[in-house]
Amino acid sequence: MPQAAQQSGQGKSPQPQADTSQMFLMMFLLLFMLVIFNRDMRVWMGQTMGVLLEPALGFGGHYPVLTIFLAGFVMIIFSTSVRHFFIDWMEMARIQKAMGAYNKELRAAQIAKNQKRVDKLLELQPELMQMQSKLSASQMKPMVFTMIIAIPIFMWLNEFVKGISYPYVSIPWERYWNLRDSFILPFWVWLYSILSLPIGQAYLRFLKVIELKEEIWKDEEHIEENTGAALESVKSTVKKLKKKKVPVDDLEKALLEVEDTIKSGDFKSAMRRAKEIRKKAKDRQEQMEKAKEHLRSLEDMRKVAGKDEAAENDYIEAKKAFEKGDFASALYYSKQAKKILIESVAQKEYREGEIARIRDEMNAEVLKSEKIEQILERAVTSRSREEFDEHIEQAERELENAIRDKERVMEFRDDVEKKMRYAFLGDEFSDDLKRIDEDIENCRFVDAKKGLDELNVRVLRRIKEKEGELKTTGAQNGE
Repeated sequence: MPQAAQQSGQGKSPQPQADTSQMFLMMFLLLFMLVIFNRDMRVWMGQTMGVLLEPALGFGGHYPVLTIFLAGFVMIIFSTSVRHFFIDWMEMARIQKAMGAYNKELRAAQIAKNQKRVDKLLELQPELMQMQSKLSASQMKPMVFTMIIAIPIFMWLNEFVKGISYPYVSIPWERYWNLRDSFILPFWVWLYSILSLPIGQAYLRFLKVIELKEEIWKDEEHIEENTGAALESVKSTVKKLKKKKVPVDDLEKALLEVEDTIKSGDFKSAMRRAKEIRKKAKDRQEQMEKAKEHLRSLEDMRKVAGKDEAAENDYIEAKKAFEKGDFASALYYSKQAKKILIESVAQKEYREGEIARIRDEMNAEVLKSEKIEQILERAVTSRSREEFDEHIEQAERELENAIRDKERVMEFRDDVEKKMRYAFLGDEFSDDLKRIDEDIENCRFVDAKKGLDELNVRVLRRIKEKEGELKTTGAQNGE
């Protein structure tokens, strides 16, 4: 247990060190900034640096542009040299390349919604953050040394410009340009930037070229050794792929050619060819992983979406291609099958949604129509989207007609029922009204209308009969 704790502690130690280093640098910069904001300190720094620079670069204030250029040249050369020798540019390039590759893989996994891949990549994030923190710390360290020289030179230039008797210079766009004026920054600072920054960039590029040449010379000194190591590394990669049943016959043949090239003494060509083989092996492995992942997700989709003839044929072709090692074709067929299944699922959901909508409207209107149900059954078994839409439109028309017929019949029924209640004939014709209600409930509106017509005639006849009886009774009572 203590050993595990010790190992854990060793794995995490670089991060606190990086944080401590950054904290120290930030404190130093903060202290330096506080000194800069003190006017007396700025003047003192400028005058002190002037003791050294004034005799060499001042020229009695007669050539201010030359003075600013030379002071900037000294400062840029010094600061660029410090930065170059403090920063490991090769390591920085490797870290930046690793970060770029990581971000690219993470974006691709997120776009593909591959949560397993995303989780694996996120596990690597602390290590990458540690690398980035180390990179930031290495970039900040030179700032301490460069500021010790750069700030006093700036303070001296500020005092120098204030002290010259004629602070005007001619530039292409203005004849009398006052170095003491300002736009965001004093004009002399803009002039310093225009003159010195290109020199700094050119000098930094020069130092990088020299360093790169040294690295190339080192590689050339050990090129035979490095080529042999590269070849063994590629052989190991190819063997691993062969164990995974990945076709590598062409890669093994290429490796034999590399061995012949090494025997002939052409190590540069052998190294270049070995790198190409490694790239091909890596690409083939990535293709295999992608094809395997797509096949796995396709099998899951087949369970959910059900079988589709076209998708099933593409699935079979994808499996055959994968077994042969043709991962590009396997990837193509599996994507095609997934596309078909996605469209099939979308069509299924669309059909279920449309049929459910028609039935919900029927339930809302309390309608039961065998004709509409038959149309919906034909829609379910339709093979094409166009055929299905035609059945749905027909069902909608039938539903609209049924709703309209029901409203008319219900109005007629209510009218007949009012007449029955008015004449106290509810008990006499209740059975007839029940039969008509059954026809309405079962959407037999034609039969209901016919029954209501007959019932209406009979009710009216009975009303007339009752009115005749009342008149006869009234006449007898009057006698």
